[in-house]
Amino acid sequence: MRDLAPAALAAVDRLADHLGDATDLDRTVHATRKSTKRLRSFLRLARVSIGTNVYQEENAALRDIARLLAPARDSFVLTETAGDLGASEPVLATLERLHVEEMARLEAGVRTDAAGRSESTAARWRAIDWQGPTAASIRAGLKRTYRRGLEDFHSARSQQSATAFHAWRRRVKYVRYQLEAVRAPSRLTKPWLDLGDELGWEHDHTV
Repeated sequence: MRDLAPAALAAVDRLADHLGDATDLDRTVHATRKSTKRLRSFLRLARVSIGTNVYQEENAALRDIARLLAPARDSFVLTETAGDLGASEPVLATLERLHVEEMARLEAGVRTDAAGRSESTAARWRAIDWQGPTAASIRAGLKRTYRRGLEDFHSARSQQSATAFHAWRRRVKYVRYQLEAVRAPSRLTKPWLDLGDELGWEHDHTV
């Protein structure tokens, strides 16, 4: 467990590097957002060790980076999913135009903003006195994430709304990333991966 914090520090250092890659912006956006989710899942494991105030500040910072990139990612997924569903040429042309506009906004300043926030986050993380996360912190983090995921599952089951399913999907991803962080065997991580994929399919088609 001792190498969890160093691995997370290395990952947060790579965030700005992701955003500096202009060869495939769609892939860059996806990789960066995925990294922020993994880092937020780590923070949930470290919460007891680093304290609630640090956890809340850094979790919000990573959330805000992901939100900056969300329009570009959503427009790409929407275009791809509409194509898979056999949307008409005029519809696809409209969606592709909207995607191009979002990517232009990304290049016009959003990517620079996100990269700057990533560098600031990395600098703060290097200044944190990482004590652990300890076994107690990891246990508490896993328990809290699973409990909230179970609550989101019941909400999705009762409400049958896109918002509720999306909340459940996010929690499923956090459990999976936490299990992968502590190197749980694949028999434990794969069901969460499969469930996340199913909920991702549902989310994309709902949108």
